[in-house]
Amino acid sequence: MMEKTALEELPKENLLPKNPVLASLTIVAWLMFKPSAWRRYIANIDADLSPDFALAHLNSHHWQQVALRKLLYLGHGLCAIWVSGIVVLCLWLLDAPGEILIFVSCYALLFSIVGGILGSLTVSLAYGIMAGIVGGILLSLPIGMVDISEFTLDEWDNMLVFSMAKNIAIAVMLSVLDLQITLQNTDPRALWIVLLGIFTASQAGRAMYSTTITPYSHPQYRQIGSIMIGGLISAVGVFLVIGLMSVLARSAAWMQTGTLYVLAYDGLIVGVFSLSIALIWFFLTWRWRQSLLLGVGAGLFLGLFTLLKNVLYTSIYLKPWLIGLHGGIENAMLYMLLFAFPYVLAKRIANPWAGVIAGILGSAGVYIIFALITGRDSLLLILLSLAVLLLGMTTLWWRPLLFYPFQAAWNLLLHHADEKRIESQTSLLHWHSAFWDEHQY
Repeated sequence: MMEKTALEELPKENLLPKNPVLASLTIVAWLMFKPSAWRRYIANIDADLSPDFALAHLNSHHWQQVALRKLLYLGHGLCAIWVSGIVVLCLWLLDAPGEILIFVSCYALLFSIVGGILGSLTVSLAYGIMAGIVGGILLSLPIGMVDISEFTLDEWDNMLVFSMAKNIAIAVMLSVLDLQITLQNTDPRALWIVLLGIFTASQAGRAMYSTTITPYSHPQYRQIGSIMIGGLISAVGVFLVIGLMSVLARSAAWMQTGTLYVLAYDGLIVGVFSLSIALIWFFLTWRWRQSLLLGVGAGLFLGLFTLLKNVLYTSIYLKPWLIGLHGGIENAMLYMLLFAFPYVLAKRIANPWAGVIAGILGSAGVYIIFALITGRDSLLLILLSLAVLLLGMTTLWWRPLLFYPFQAAWNLLLHHADEKRIESQTSLLHWHSAFWDEHQY
Protein backbone atom coordinates (compact mmCIF):
# COMPACT_ATOMS: atom_id res chain seq x y z
CA MET A 1 0.00 0.00 0.00
CA MET A 2 2.85 2.36 0.86
CA GLU A 3 4.53 1.54 -2.45
CA LYS A 4 1.35 2.40 -4.35
CA THR A 5 1.06 5.74 -2.57
CA ALA A 6 4.66 6.60 -3.42
CA LEU A 7 4.09 5.79 -7.06
CA GLU A 8 0.99 7.99 -7.09
CA GLU A 9 2.94 10.89 -5.61
CA LEU A 10 5.77 10.67 -8.15
CA PRO A 11 4.07 12.20 -11.20
CA LYS A 12 2.72 15.04 -9.11
CA GLU A 13 6.24 16.10 -8.18
CA ASN A 14 7.66 15.71 -11.68
CA LEU A 15 5.15 18.04 -13.35
CA LEU A 16 6.98 21.11 -12.04
CA PRO A 17 10.72 21.83 -12.17
CA LYS A 18 12.64 21.34 -8.93
CA ASN A 19 13.99 24.88 -9.07
CA PRO A 20 11.42 27.10 -7.27
CA VAL A 21 11.93 30.09 -9.58
CA LEU A 22 11.49 27.98 -12.71
CA ALA A 23 8.51 26.23 -11.13
CA SER A 24 6.76 29.54 -10.40
CA LEU A 25 7.37 30.72 -13.96
CA THR A 26 6.05 27.39 -15.25
CA ILE A 27 2.78 27.89 -13.36
CA VAL A 28 2.32 31.31 -14.95
CA ALA A 29 3.17 29.85 -18.38
CA TRP A 30 0.53 27.15 -17.91
CA LEU A 31 -2.18 29.68 -17.19
CA MET A 32 -1.17 31.95 -20.07
CA PHE A 33 -0.13 29.51 -22.79
CA LYS A 34 -0.88 25.88 -21.88
CA PRO A 35 -4.04 25.43 -19.78
CA SER A 36 -4.07 21.67 -20.49
CA ALA A 37 -0.93 21.33 -18.34
CA TRP A 38 -2.75 23.14 -15.51
CA ARG A 39 -5.69 20.76 -15.86
CA ARG A 40 -3.36 17.75 -15.79
CA TYR A 41 -1.64 19.02 -12.65
CA ILE A 42 -4.97 19.58 -10.88
CA ALA A 43 -6.20 16.15 -12.01
CA ASN A 44 -3.12 14.58 -10.40
CA ILE A 45 -4.09 16.22 -7.13
CA ASP A 46 -7.67 14.95 -7.39
CA ALA A 47 -9.34 13.64 -10.53
CA ASP A 48 -12.69 14.99 -9.33
CA LEU A 49 -11.34 18.50 -8.65
CA SER A 50 -12.41 21.15 -11.16
CA PRO A 51 -9.55 23.12 -12.79
CA ASP A 52 -11.21 26.37 -11.69
CA PHE A 53 -11.62 25.25 -8.07
CA ALA A 54 -11.47 27.71 -5.21
CA LEU A 55 -9.83 26.93 -1.89
CA ALA A 56 -13.31 27.00 -0.38
CA HIS A 57 -14.09 23.80 -2.32
CA LEU A 58 -11.24 21.78 -0.79
CA ASN A 59 -11.60 19.10 1.85
CA SER A 60 -9.15 18.11 4.56
CA HIS A 61 -7.50 15.38 2.48
CA HIS A 62 -6.69 17.89 -0.28
CA TRP A 63 -4.54 19.93 2.08
CA GLN A 64 -2.36 16.88 2.72
CA GLN A 65 -1.29 16.83 -0.93
CA VAL A 66 2.29 18.03 -1.38
CA ALA A 67 1.49 19.11 -4.94
CA LEU A 68 -1.25 21.47 -3.73
CA ARG A 69 0.88 23.04 -1.02
CA LYS A 70 3.67 23.53 -3.54
CA LEU A 71 1.26 25.24 -5.92
CA LEU A 72 0.13 27.61 -3.17
CA TYR A 73 3.51 28.74 -1.89
CA LEU A 74 4.87 29.13 -5.41
CA GLY A 75 1.82 30.94 -6.80
CA HIS A 76 1.22 33.23 -3.84
CA GLY A 77 4.57 33.41 -2.06
CA LEU A 78 7.44 33.32 -4.52
CA CYS A 79 5.46 34.96 -7.33
CA ALA A 80 4.60 37.88 -5.04
CA ILE A 81 8.28 38.38 -4.24
CA TRP A 82 9.39 38.55 -7.85
CA VAL A 83 6.39 40.72 -8.74
CA SER A 84 7.60 43.22 -6.16
CA GLY A 85 11.13 42.84 -7.51
CA ILE A 86 10.02 43.53 -11.09
CA VAL A 87 8.17 46.67 -10.02
CA VAL A 88 11.14 47.96 -8.01
CA LEU A 89 13.54 47.22 -10.87
CA CYS A 90 11.38 49.10 -13.39
CA LEU A 91 11.06 52.13 -11.12
CA TRP A 92 14.77 52.04 -10.25
CA LEU A 93 15.58 52.17 -13.97
CA LEU A 94 13.31 55.24 -14.14
CA ASP A 95 15.39 56.89 -11.36
CA ALA A 96 12.60 56.77 -8.77
CA PRO A 97 13.70 58.01 -5.32
CA GLY A 98 14.24 55.62 -2.42
CA GLU A 99 11.02 56.56 -0.62
CA ILE A 100 8.97 55.72 -3.71
CA LEU A 101 10.78 52.38 -4.10
CA ILE A 102 10.04 51.42 -0.49
CA PHE A 103 6.41 52.53 -0.74
CA VAL A 104 5.69 50.72 -4.02
CA SER A 105 7.61 47.55 -3.15
CA CYS A 106 5.53 47.14 0.01
CA TYR A 107 2.33 47.93 -1.88
CA ALA A 108 3.07 45.45 -4.70
CA LEU A 109 4.10 42.69 -2.30
CA LEU A 110 1.03 42.92 -0.07
CA PHE A 111 -1.36 43.48 -2.98
CA SER A 112 -0.05 40.37 -4.74
CA ILE A 113 -0.15 38.20 -1.60
CA VAL A 114 -3.46 39.35 -0.12
CA GLY A 115 -5.24 39.78 -3.45
CA GLY A 116 -3.99 36.43 -4.72
CA ILE A 117 -4.95 34.51 -1.59
CA LEU A 118 -8.35 36.18 -1.30
CA GLY A 119 -9.05 35.52 -4.98
CA SER A 120 -8.01 31.88 -4.56
CA LEU A 121 -10.21 31.48 -1.49
CA THR A 122 -13.38 32.88 -3.02
CA VAL A 123 -13.10 32.77 -6.83
CA SER A 124 -10.50 30.32 -8.14
CA LEU A 125 -6.89 29.39 -7.52
CA ALA A 126 -6.11 30.10 -11.17
CA TYR A 127 -7.79 33.51 -10.93
CA GLY A 128 -6.03 34.35 -7.67
CA ILE A 129 -2.58 33.58 -9.05
CA MET A 130 -3.12 35.55 -12.26
CA ALA A 131 -4.82 38.50 -10.54
CA GLY A 132 -2.07 38.68 -7.92
CA ILE A 133 0.67 38.72 -10.56
CA VAL A 134 -0.92 40.96 -13.19
CA GLY A 135 -2.51 43.29 -10.66
CA GLY A 136 0.61 43.48 -8.54
CA ILE A 137 2.59 44.75 -11.54
CA LEU A 138 0.06 46.87 -13.45
CA LEU A 139 -1.49 48.54 -10.41
CA SER A 140 1.81 49.31 -8.69
CA LEU A 141 3.84 50.85 -11.51
CA PRO A 142 1.56 53.92 -12.06
CA ILE A 143 1.58 54.63 -8.32
CA GLY A 144 5.37 54.61 -8.31
CA MET A 145 5.62 57.01 -11.26
CA VAL A 146 4.51 60.01 -9.22
CA ASP A 147 6.75 63.05 -9.06
CA ILE A 148 7.86 63.33 -5.46
CA SER A 149 8.03 67.11 -5.86
CA GLU A 150 4.29 67.21 -6.69
CA PHE A 151 3.07 65.02 -3.82
CA THR A 152 3.99 64.91 -0.16
CA LEU A 153 4.03 61.70 1.84
CA ASP A 154 0.60 62.55 3.23
CA GLU A 155 -0.81 62.81 -0.31
CA TRP A 156 0.52 59.45 -1.52
CA ASP A 157 -2.41 57.72 0.16
CA ASN A 158 -4.83 59.55 -2.15
CA MET A 159 -3.20 57.91 -5.18
CA LEU A 160 -4.58 54.56 -4.00
CA VAL A 161 -7.91 53.49 -5.45
CA PHE A 162 -9.46 52.62 -2.09
CA SER A 163 -8.75 56.07 -0.69
CA MET A 164 -10.19 57.67 -3.82
CA ALA A 165 -13.39 55.62 -3.55
CA LYS A 166 -13.65 56.34 0.17
CA ASN A 167 -13.23 60.09 -0.36
CA ILE A 168 -15.90 60.05 -3.06
CA ALA A 169 -18.32 58.36 -0.69
CA ILE A 170 -17.71 60.95 2.04
CA ALA A 171 -17.88 63.91 -0.34
CA VAL A 172 -21.15 62.77 -1.88
CA MET A 173 -22.89 61.74 1.33
CA LEU A 174 -21.70 64.63 3.51
CA SER A 175 -21.12 67.34 0.88
CA VAL A 176 -17.63 67.96 2.24
CA LEU A 177 -16.42 70.89 0.13
CA ASP A 178 -12.70 70.28 0.64
CA LEU A 179 -12.99 66.67 -0.49
CA GLN A 180 -15.13 67.61 -3.48
CA ILE A 181 -12.46 70.06 -4.62
CA THR A 182 -9.81 67.38 -4.06
CA LEU A 183 -11.76 64.90 -6.17
CA GLN A 184 -12.09 67.36 -9.04
CA ASN A 185 -8.29 67.67 -8.95
CA THR A 186 -7.63 63.93 -8.69
CA ASP A 187 -4.41 62.97 -10.40
CA PRO A 188 -5.19 61.30 -13.78
CA ARG A 189 -2.91 58.43 -12.84
CA ALA A 190 -5.42 57.36 -10.19
CA LEU A 191 -8.06 56.96 -12.91
CA TRP A 192 -5.62 55.02 -15.06
CA ILE A 193 -5.12 52.69 -12.12
CA VAL A 194 -8.88 52.06 -12.18
CA LEU A 195 -8.68 51.14 -15.87
CA LEU A 196 -5.75 48.82 -15.22
CA GLY A 197 -7.75 47.23 -12.41
CA ILE A 198 -10.59 46.51 -14.84
CA PHE A 199 -8.12 44.98 -17.29
CA THR A 200 -6.59 42.86 -14.52
CA ALA A 201 -9.97 41.44 -13.49
CA SER A 202 -11.05 40.69 -17.05
CA GLN A 203 -7.70 39.21 -18.12
CA ALA A 204 -7.40 37.02 -15.01
CA GLY A 205 -11.01 35.90 -15.39
CA ARG A 206 -10.46 34.98 -19.03
CA ALA A 207 -7.30 33.04 -18.16
CA MET A 208 -9.18 31.19 -15.43
CA TYR A 209 -12.01 30.29 -17.78
CA SER A 210 -9.56 28.95 -20.37
CA THR A 211 -8.50 26.27 -17.88
CA THR A 212 -12.07 24.94 -17.67
CA ILE A 213 -13.77 22.70 -20.18
CA THR A 214 -17.51 22.43 -19.55
CA PRO A 215 -19.48 19.66 -21.28
CA TYR A 216 -22.69 21.67 -21.09
CA SER A 217 -24.01 25.18 -21.63
CA HIS A 218 -26.93 26.86 -19.92
CA PRO A 219 -29.65 28.62 -21.92
CA GLN A 220 -28.80 32.12 -23.08
CA TYR A 221 -31.55 33.72 -21.00
CA ARG A 222 -30.16 32.12 -17.85
CA GLN A 223 -26.65 33.41 -18.49
CA ILE A 224 -27.87 36.95 -19.26
CA GLY A 225 -30.14 36.90 -16.22
CA SER A 226 -27.35 35.75 -13.93
CA ILE A 227 -25.06 38.50 -15.22
CA MET A 228 -27.70 41.16 -14.59
CA ILE A 229 -28.48 39.82 -11.13
CA GLY A 230 -24.80 39.61 -10.20
CA GLY A 231 -24.08 43.16 -11.32
CA LEU A 232 -27.17 44.48 -9.54
CA ILE A 233 -26.28 42.73 -6.29
CA SER A 234 -22.75 44.14 -6.48
CA ALA A 235 -24.02 47.69 -7.05
CA VAL A 236 -26.55 47.44 -4.22
CA GLY A 237 -23.90 46.06 -1.87
CA VAL A 238 -21.47 48.87 -2.62
CA PHE A 239 -24.07 51.57 -2.04
CA LEU A 240 -25.08 49.89 1.22
CA VAL A 241 -21.46 50.05 2.32
CA ILE A 242 -21.28 53.73 1.35
CA GLY A 243 -24.50 54.35 3.25
CA LEU A 244 -23.13 52.69 6.38
CA MET A 245 -19.95 54.74 6.13
CA SER A 246 -21.92 57.95 5.77
CA VAL A 247 -24.03 57.16 8.85
CA LEU A 248 -20.92 56.75 10.95
CA ALA A 249 -19.35 59.83 9.41
CA ARG A 250 -22.39 61.97 10.27
CA SER A 251 -22.46 60.74 13.85
CA ALA A 252 -18.74 61.43 14.28
CA ALA A 253 -18.55 64.72 12.39
CA TRP A 254 -18.98 66.80 15.56
CA MET A 255 -15.68 65.54 17.00
CA GLN A 256 -13.24 68.42 16.81
CA THR A 257 -10.03 66.49 17.41
CA GLY A 258 -10.70 64.01 14.63
CA THR A 259 -8.95 61.14 16.47
CA LEU A 260 -12.11 59.32 17.50
CA TYR A 261 -13.56 59.91 14.04
CA VAL A 262 -10.56 58.28 12.37
CA LEU A 263 -10.69 55.29 14.73
CA ALA A 264 -14.44 54.84 14.32
CA TYR A 265 -14.37 55.23 10.55
CA ASP A 266 -11.41 52.88 10.08
CA GLY A 267 -13.12 50.45 12.42
CA LEU A 268 -16.19 50.43 10.20
CA ILE A 269 -14.06 49.79 7.12
CA VAL A 270 -12.45 46.82 8.86
CA GLY A 271 -15.88 45.57 9.93
CA VAL A 272 -17.36 45.87 6.44
CA PHE A 273 -14.48 43.98 4.83
CA SER A 274 -14.61 41.33 7.55
CA LEU A 275 -18.36 40.86 7.14
CA SER A 276 -18.07 40.71 3.35
CA ILE A 277 -15.44 37.97 3.47
CA ALA A 278 -17.50 36.00 5.98
CA LEU A 279 -20.64 36.25 3.83
CA ILE A 280 -18.86 35.17 0.64
CA TRP A 281 -17.30 32.20 2.41
CA PHE A 282 -20.70 31.23 3.84
CA PHE A 283 -22.30 31.36 0.38
CA LEU A 284 -19.54 29.08 -0.91
CA THR A 285 -19.42 26.53 1.92
CA TRP A 286 -22.58 27.01 4.06
CA ARG A 287 -20.36 26.64 7.12
CA TRP A 288 -21.05 29.54 9.44
CA ARG A 289 -18.31 28.73 11.96
CA GLN A 290 -15.61 28.75 9.29
CA SER A 291 -17.11 31.91 7.81
CA LEU A 292 -17.07 33.67 11.16
CA LEU A 293 -13.51 32.57 11.88
CA LEU A 294 -12.26 33.68 8.46
CA GLY A 295 -14.07 37.02 8.71
CA VAL A 296 -12.68 37.74 12.17
CA GLY A 297 -9.19 36.71 11.09
CA ALA A 298 -9.28 38.98 8.04
CA GLY A 299 -10.61 41.83 10.17
CA LEU A 300 -7.85 41.42 12.75
CA PHE A 301 -5.23 41.29 9.99
CA LEU A 302 -6.46 44.51 8.36
CA GLY A 303 -7.13 46.12 11.73
CA LEU A 304 -3.57 45.49 12.89
CA PHE A 305 -2.04 47.27 9.90
CA THR A 306 -4.64 50.06 10.15
CA LEU A 307 -3.73 50.58 13.81
CA LEU A 308 -0.01 50.58 13.06
CA LYS A 309 -0.55 53.13 10.30
CA ASN A 310 -2.53 55.48 12.56
CA VAL A 311 -0.23 55.14 15.57
CA LEU A 312 3.12 55.38 13.74
CA TYR A 313 2.02 57.74 10.98
CA THR A 314 4.08 60.63 12.36
CA SER A 315 7.34 58.75 11.79
CA ILE A 316 8.96 60.01 8.59
CA TYR A 317 11.05 56.86 8.22
CA LEU A 318 8.17 54.43 8.75
CA LYS A 319 5.55 56.32 6.72
CA PRO A 320 6.47 54.87 3.26
CA TRP A 321 6.42 51.35 4.70
CA LEU A 322 3.11 51.85 6.51
CA ILE A 323 1.29 53.49 3.59
CA GLY A 324 2.52 50.81 1.20
CA LEU A 325 1.65 47.83 3.40
CA HIS A 326 -1.73 49.18 4.50
CA GLY A 327 -2.65 50.41 1.02
CA GLY A 328 -1.74 47.09 -0.59
CA ILE A 329 -3.97 45.17 1.82
CA GLU A 330 -6.97 47.53 1.55
CA ASN A 331 -6.88 47.79 -2.22
CA ALA A 332 -6.43 44.03 -2.65
CA MET A 333 -9.48 43.39 -0.48
CA LEU A 334 -11.52 46.01 -2.33
CA TYR A 335 -10.70 44.63 -5.79
CA MET A 336 -11.30 40.99 -4.87
CA LEU A 337 -14.51 41.51 -2.91
CA LEU A 338 -16.06 43.61 -5.68
CA PHE A 339 -15.31 40.77 -8.10
CA ALA A 340 -16.15 37.85 -5.81
CA PHE A 341 -19.68 38.88 -4.78
CA PRO A 342 -21.28 38.86 -8.26
CA TYR A 343 -19.02 36.01 -9.42
CA VAL A 344 -20.17 33.63 -6.70
CA LEU A 345 -23.84 34.42 -7.29
CA ALA A 346 -23.74 34.23 -11.10
CA LYS A 347 -21.68 31.03 -11.15
CA ARG A 348 -24.16 29.35 -8.81
CA ILE A 349 -27.08 30.37 -11.07
CA ALA A 350 -25.46 29.65 -14.45
CA ASN A 351 -21.84 28.67 -15.21
CA PRO A 352 -18.26 29.90 -14.63
CA TRP A 353 -18.24 32.17 -17.70
CA ALA A 354 -21.38 33.95 -16.50
CA GLY A 355 -19.65 34.36 -13.13
CA VAL A 356 -16.59 35.89 -14.78
CA ILE A 357 -18.70 38.35 -16.76
CA ALA A 358 -20.76 39.29 -13.71
CA GLY A 359 -17.66 39.77 -11.58
CA ILE A 360 -16.01 41.99 -14.17
CA LEU A 361 -19.14 44.08 -14.75
CA GLY A 362 -19.82 44.31 -11.03
CA SER A 363 -16.36 45.58 -10.10
CA ALA A 364 -15.93 47.79 -13.17
CA GLY A 365 -19.41 49.24 -12.77
CA VAL A 366 -18.59 50.52 -9.30
CA TYR A 367 -15.81 52.77 -10.58
CA ILE A 368 -17.90 53.91 -13.53
CA ILE A 369 -20.61 54.95 -11.07
CA PHE A 370 -18.02 56.85 -9.05
CA ALA A 371 -16.95 58.63 -12.23
CA LEU A 372 -20.54 59.64 -12.93
CA ILE A 373 -20.89 60.96 -9.38
CA THR A 374 -17.77 63.12 -9.57
CA GLY A 375 -18.69 64.33 -13.06
CA ARG A 376 -15.09 64.37 -14.28
CA ASP A 377 -14.71 63.14 -17.87
CA SER A 378 -17.51 60.66 -17.22
CA LEU A 379 -18.21 59.78 -20.85
CA LEU A 380 -14.53 59.35 -21.65
CA LEU A 381 -13.95 57.11 -18.63
CA ILE A 382 -16.99 54.97 -19.48
CA LEU A 383 -15.76 54.47 -23.04
CA LEU A 384 -12.23 53.70 -21.86
CA SER A 385 -13.58 51.28 -19.26
CA LEU A 386 -15.58 49.38 -21.86
CA ALA A 387 -12.57 49.30 -24.20
CA VAL A 388 -10.28 47.99 -21.47
CA LEU A 389 -12.93 45.47 -20.45
CA LEU A 390 -13.12 44.08 -23.98
CA LEU A 391 -9.33 44.12 -24.26
CA GLY A 392 -8.97 41.95 -21.18
CA MET A 393 -11.75 39.55 -22.12
CA THR A 394 -10.34 39.02 -25.61
CA THR A 395 -6.75 38.45 -24.50
CA LEU A 396 -6.72 34.93 -25.91
CA TRP A 397 -7.70 36.32 -29.32
CA TRP A 398 -5.30 39.24 -29.81
CA ARG A 399 -2.34 37.93 -27.79
CA PRO A 400 -1.59 35.07 -30.25
CA LEU A 401 -1.77 37.53 -33.16
CA LEU A 402 0.60 39.91 -31.41
CA PHE A 403 3.07 37.15 -30.54
CA TYR A 404 2.87 35.31 -33.86
CA PRO A 405 5.75 37.13 -35.66
CA PHE A 406 8.09 36.52 -32.72
CA GLN A 407 7.07 32.89 -32.42
CA ALA A 408 7.52 32.39 -36.17
CA ALA A 409 11.07 33.73 -35.92
CA TRP A 410 11.71 31.53 -32.87
CA ASN A 411 10.44 28.42 -34.65
CA LEU A 412 12.60 29.19 -37.69
CA LEU A 413 15.71 29.47 -35.53
CA LEU A 414 14.83 26.17 -33.88
CA HIS A 415 14.43 24.55 -37.29
CA HIS A 416 17.88 25.69 -38.45
CA ALA A 417 19.47 24.64 -35.15
CA ASP A 418 17.80 21.24 -35.32
CA GLU A 419 19.07 20.70 -38.87
CA LYS A 420 22.66 21.30 -37.74
CA ARG A 421 22.57 19.06 -34.66
CA ILE A 422 24.34 15.70 -34.67
CA GLU A 423 22.50 12.45 -34.00
CA SER A 424 23.81 12.13 -30.45
CA GLN A 425 22.24 15.47 -29.45
CA THR A 426 18.67 15.81 -28.21
CA SER A 427 16.12 17.16 -30.65
CA LEU A 428 14.94 20.73 -30.13
CA LEU A 429 11.50 20.05 -31.51
CA HIS A 430 9.84 20.13 -28.08
CA TRP A 431 10.69 23.86 -27.85
CA HIS A 432 8.47 24.60 -30.87
CA SER A 433 5.57 26.92 -29.99
CA ALA A 434 3.08 24.27 -31.10
CA PHE A 435 3.98 22.31 -27.96
CA TRP A 436 3.68 25.14 -25.42
CA ASP A 437 1.23 27.72 -26.84
CA GLU A 438 -2.20 26.15 -27.18
CA HIS A 439 -3.85 29.45 -28.13
CA GLN A 440 -1.67 30.11 -31.18
CA TYR A 441 -3.43 29.94 -34.54
